[in-house]
Amino acid sequence: MVAETKDSSFEWKNGKELFAYQEDDIIYLNEVLDKEGGALNLNCMGSGKTIEAITIALIRRRNLVFVFCPKRLQGKWAADIKDWIGETAVTTISDPYRRFNRWLPRNPITGNRELAKTRWFITNIEQLRNQKAIDLVNSLMASSNARPFIIIDEAHRLRNFDAKQTQGLFKLDDTEILQMTGTKIVNSSADVYPMIKKILGDGYMSHSEFIKHYTYGYFYGGSYRPTGMRNDAELRETLARLGVERTKEEVLNWLPPLTKEEIPLEMEGKQKEIYLKMEEELFIDLDDGEQLFAANILAQTTRLRQILCDPALLGIRADSCKTEAILDLIDPAESTVIFTAFEKYVEIIMWALEKEPRLRVERITGKETLAQTDQTQKDFQSNMINVIVGTIKSMSEGIDLFEGHHVIFTDRWWNPATNDQAEARLHRVGLQHPVRVSYMMVEDSFDEAMDEIINQKRNWSNELEIREETMDRLRAIRARRDERDD
Repeated sequence: MVAETKDSSFEWKNGKELFAYQEDDIIYLNEVLDKEGGALNLNCMGSGKTIEAITIALIRRRNLVFVFCPKRLQGKWAADIKDWIGETAVTTISDPYRRFNRWLPRNPITGNRELAKTRWFITNIEQLRNQKAIDLVNSLMASSNARPFIIIDEAHRLRNFDAKQTQGLFKLDDTEILQMTGTKIVNSSADVYPMIKKILGDGYMSHSEFIKHYTYGYFYGGSYRPTGMRNDAELRETLARLGVERTKEEVLNWLPPLTKEEIPLEMEGKQKEIYLKMEEELFIDLDDGEQLFAANILAQTTRLRQILCDPALLGIRADSCKTEAILDLIDPAESTVIFTAFEKYVEIIMWALEKEPRLRVERITGKETLAQTDQTQKDFQSNMINVIVGTIKSMSEGIDLFEGHHVIFTDRWWNPATNDQAEARLHRVGLQHPVRVSYMMVEDSFDEAMDEIINQKRNWSNELEIREETMDRLRAIRARRDERDD
C-alpha cells in the first residue's frame, strides 16, 4: 500500500484518510526538504506527526528509512507503519549482543547476515550514544542503491548540545532528515539549537554564538544558566522557515472538550507544621546568599513539594490532605489517570486506593518492562482496569489513554510543556468523550506559587526562570500569610 499524491490530495488504498492540515504539512515539509535537506515537525502532541513522517518518506521514494525514537515508541512506530501502509518494520532489542539481529537476520541457506527485506528500520534514540550503531547506519546509507531518510522522534531529547547522545546525531552522515517533537523547548530557547544546526550545518552559527544571541543568563558552577530569551521573533522565523508548528487549538479543536479545575486543599496538624518549618529553613538559606541551583536549595525545594504530597515521602507519619483528597476525587465509574512527579508517591497512592474494592489499579513508573506497560495501556483502554497511577515523566509520551475520563495531577512538573504532554495522553485523536483535569493545590504554599508562574509561562519558558519566579511568588505568599495571621 502506498500513498498517492494528486494535486494536494493524499489517498490511502486501505481507506484511511489524512486531515487537511496534515496534507498541508506534508506539502510544506517536502518543499523544505527539497531546499534544505532537512525539516522540523513541531506540531502539538497527538496531532499525527508519525503518519506525516511515514507519508513523506513514501512520497520522496526513500527505500531505507531509519527511525530513532524513545525505546517505548519502537513498537508503536512499527504498528503504525503496518496499520497505515501494510509494510513491516524491524526494531532493535535490548540485548546488547543481539541488538541489531532483526535488522540483519541470518540467511538460512548461507548463514550470512543480510539486511532485512524492508525499508523501515527502527531503534532507540539512545543508540546515538553507541558508535557501533552509528557506524552501522552510516554503512547501510553508503550502499550503492540506498536512498536513505532519517526520522528523529521526540527530538527534544537531543537538546543538550554537548551530550554524547546529541553529538551522535552529528556523527550520522548527511542525508535527508526529519526531526519531530511536540515539546521544542524544555529548559530554554537553547534547546532548539541542535535541531537547527543539524539542518543548516557548518554555515550556521556556533553553539556559543547561538546562546549569546538568543538567551541571557549567568555562569554558576562553571556552567552557563540561561534565565531568559532575546531575539525571539527572529528565532521563531527560523523555525517557521524550517518546518511546521501547529497548536492543539488550531488542529484538534474538534475533539471533545478538556476542562481544567483547581482543587484547593488546606494542610492541617503535623503536615502543616513540618511544611512551615522547612519553608522557613529554605528562606533562611536563600537570604544568607545561597544560589537557587545550589544542591542544598534544590534538595529543600524537592522536600517542600514532597511534604505537600504526603509526609510519608520523607518517612514521616502524618495525615496528607492530598492523599485523602484523591479518594474523594475518584469515581469508580470513570477511568482515571493520576500523575505525580515522585515515584515513591505512586506506591503510597496505590496503597491508599487498595481500600476501595471497586478500583482496579495499575502503575506506570518507567521501571516496568515495555510488555508490562503495553499491557497496562491495553487493559485501561479496554476497561479491564479503571485507574492508572504513574509519574509525569514516564507517562508523558508514547502512551494512548483516550478511554480515560479524569486526570488528576497531585503536583506539577517545572516545565508547562511536560504537563501538557501528560494531559495529551488522554486528550488526543480517538477520544469520544469529555476529559476533566484536576490540579491539586495546597493554598498558601509552594503549590500555589508554582501554579501561578507555570500558568504565566506557557510559551518559551525555561526551568530556571520558572524556579526563580516561583520563589519570588512564594516569598510574597509568605508575607501575605504572615500578615493575615497577625
